[in-house]
Amino acid sequence: MYKIEKKNYGLKLTFGGNMELEEIQAWSQEIIGFLDKMPRVFGMLIDMRQLEPLSKDCQMIIEKMQKLFAKRVYRSATIVDNEATNRQFKKMGKRTGVNQTKIYIDSSKVNDWETAGRLWIKKGMEPNINSSWSA
Repeated sequence: MYKIEKKNYGLKLTFGGNMELEEIQAWSQEIIGFLDKMPRVFGMLIDMRQLEPLSKDCQMIIEKMQKLFAKRVYRSATIVDNEATNRQFKKMGKRTGVNQTKIYIDSSKVNDWETAGRLWIKKGMEPNINSSWSA
């Protein structure tokens, strides 16, 4: 399951469940259409609290999209509560370079994770938490 929403800071992406290759491919095509309607640079909030770890084929598509986003996204916040998915996306982000402008927020440690994510995106304010998951 995925959802793409346009917000005042840019885009909010929601991913959930066990996403298969066909669904990731559909998302990648849909998000490219959104990029044409977005400002030259924008922020992004990614809610992955319910996402299961991805297959290698799905990871390759995500990494391709991350490289595309890296040119346009000035700051992003990824919301997690699954350690395996968190590790997987941190590794992908390191390979694609998006971790330089991204923070990871553990929703089990930050109650108002959406506000925390927006504050990072809009003002560069990191949540004040003691978490090994924040970057």
